[in-house]
Amino acid sequence: MIKHSLLKDLQSLVNKIEVIDMPYQKGNHIRIGPTIITERKRDFTVYNTKTGQEYILFCKTGAVALAKDMANNRRNSDRIIELDRRIEKNYMDAMFYKHSLKRAKTSFRQEILATRYDIARAETRAAKDKLDNFIF
Repeated sequence: MIKHSLLKDLQSLVNKIEVIDMPYQKGNHIRIGPTIITERKRDFTVYNTKTGQEYILFCKTGAVALAKDMANNRRNSDRIIELDRRIEKNYMDAMFYKHSLKRAKTSFRQEILATRYDIARAETRAAKDKLDNFIF
């Protein structure tokens, strides 16, 4: 038989635990609290079931950051969307510079494109790191 005091101690521990919206994946959807993230061909859709708001984001990190922000009732959505757009722009720039680098004929042009490619990758990584701060 379980002692009555142990049962009370266990109940007090359970009551102290905060409710955390744990993300879980179901099919091609990720659910975090009242938000659903759906992966599409080229982007991610974040849908808030409580308010009916829908956002389209470029990267999964941005979508998870926005969903977590909505689940915790914070107001950082504009900053998260801005960072996601910055990732999208710099990622596309990096792809363009990488392709142009393969096609460049002069060493001068290759050096310029290599520098621009490195800058675009660094900017993408920096924006992703800032989004990670919203998640963790």
